[in-house]
Amino acid sequence: MQQTVDDLYGKGTAITQSASLKMKNGHWRLEAKTAKGDLVAKWPDRKLVRFALNGGTSGGGSLSETEIQSIGDRFVRKWFADEVVGVKATHRVVGGDQGPHILVYRRYVGGVMMPMRLDLTVSPAGRITAMAANSIQDPKLPKVVVTRNSAKALAARTAEGATAVPVKLLAQRVNHAWRPVWMVSIMRGAKQTPESTVFIDAATGKEVTPEAPSEDG
Repeated sequence: MQQTVDDLYGKGTAITQSASLKMKNGHWRLEAKTAKGDLVAKWPDRKLVRFALNGGTSGGGSLSETEIQSIGDRFVRKWFADEVVGVKATHRVVGGDQGPHILVYRRYVGGVMMPMRLDLTVSPAGRITAMAANSIQDPKLPKVVVTRNSAKALAARTAEGATAVPVKLLAQRVNHAWRPVWMVSIMRGAKQTPESTVFIDAATGKEVTPEAPSEDG
């Protein structure tokens, strides 16, 4: 843990407070606090869950989006080499040209977004200032048979008079099992304001309620 703190915050950074929690799968969630920031990791997985650098988004910089993307890619290859195989990265800037850059890494298998997730915040000067990850192996899923249009029609039945807009197809836990699930936004009014979200099992066509994300994997 100390070596990880040194790598992320600089050699010699002292851990001022630490804690550990045993998870349901028997692994451990470790937390360390320092004067420069905090981090959470899993053991014996030796995987980062998240970290944040205090005041990390301040300061100027003139790096291009390509340079920022390259910095993010080097970081994830170092810390998450296995998880980022085959991922797709998206890039956006928050608060104008001098705002922090957000890099979002996701993997898709057969058109389904897998549960692994990795988000990075990079300062305009190129410093990784925050990270959040969920290092979950790709689950085996039933075959997807419900199309986007079918999911739209099925969701619309649950909200008469509203417009159903399928947003994405993703792997979700339902009743403790991984399922391919369409996430559908229910829109109402002239401005088509999102009112709620409906989840349709892409293998059965039934409306389901996904479980909350967990660090247990």
